[in-house]
Amino acid sequence: MRLKFGQSTIIGGFNISFERRFLFCYSAHTQMECYSIRKPNWRSIMEEYPAFQRMIRQKVFTFYFGQIYQPLMKMKSEDIEFFERRKDYFQVLVLMNNKSDEMRRCMNEIFLEVEKSEEKFGMAALDQSKMWWLIKIIELKLELLFDLSLELTHKIEYFQ
Repeated sequence: MRLKFGQSTIIGGFNISFERRFLFCYSAHTQMECYSIRKPNWRSIMEEYPAFQRMIRQKVFTFYFGQIYQPLMKMKSEDIEFFERRKDYFQVLVLMNNKSDEMRRCMNEIFLEVEKSEEKFGMAALDQSKMWWLIKIIELKLELLFDLSLELTHKIEYFQ
């Protein structure tokens, strides 16, 4: 699947910010110009500026979850359904998608960071951010329920 991104895209920011392994392979299909920061330098910047770290982690997570993770997982499930419907395949074996738990953990990390900074600085402005993350957590849990229901329907169809 090919995804197009505009200028000012951070590739790998999610994986470095949350210290997670890459789930997808990235490659450029056109000429591009970019800046890169090595992991140790990135970490030292993040440690030096915690407010900047919170902001970057929130932005990187929302971009990764909405623009990369969800579309690719949707495409993966559509591909699985396509091959399961073919008559020349008896059974489709795929790696289970347990990364939804990872997404939930990352979202909880950000939510806890917002709570800690709210306690530390007592800012009322963080209430909006906190509410936004609560909504995102609810959305993610709904998506997990949807994924589980799809898995169950596939298993039921398989055994019928």
